[in-house]
This record gives sequence, structure tokens and C-alpha cells, in this order.
Amino acid sequence: AEPLLTNNSGTSTQVNSTEHSNEAMATPAGKYYKLVVASLILFSLIVGYIAAVQPSGAGWRYFSWHPFLMVTGFVGMMGTSAATKKLGGYKN
Repeated sequence: AEPLLTNNSGTSTQVNSTEHSNEAMATPAGKYYKLVVASLILFSLIVGYIAAVQPSGAGWRYFSWHPFLMVTGFVGMMGTSAATKKLGGYKN
């Protein structure tokens, strides 16, 4: 395996991603990570559904997938990505 990082002295250092994720989860913010991610996903699914069946009473149509997936992607996935990045996940 090739080294992931090189320090100033020219020697290389292997980085273990599980060590960094365990360190991040030990922080006070890391305790709430799963709760925040679950909340973002649940919120995006509910709001996406509400947006998909507009106007009120129209029901689910073929085009309903567009607002549903847009809200799920932007709120659910990007919110989760931002929370992961803030904790130092996936090696900043």
C-alpha cells in the first residue's frame, strides 16, 4: 500500500480512517451524530413527500418523483455530508 501522507522530513505516514472516525465520535458533537443524521433523513422524506403531492389532493403522479428526490438529495444527503465533514469524517 502506498503512503497516504508525507510529512516534512520526507518520511511517510499511513492514516487509518477508523482511528479518525473513532476520535470524532468521542467528541461531544459526535454523541449526537446518529440523531442528527436520522433527523435529517426523516425530515427530508416527510417534506419531500409533502412537496411531491402538491397541489393539495393531487396525489402521487409521475412528476412527483422530481420534488421528492430533490428534497431528499439536497436536505437529507447534503445535510448528512455536512455533519460528517464537520466531525472530521472521511479525513478532511
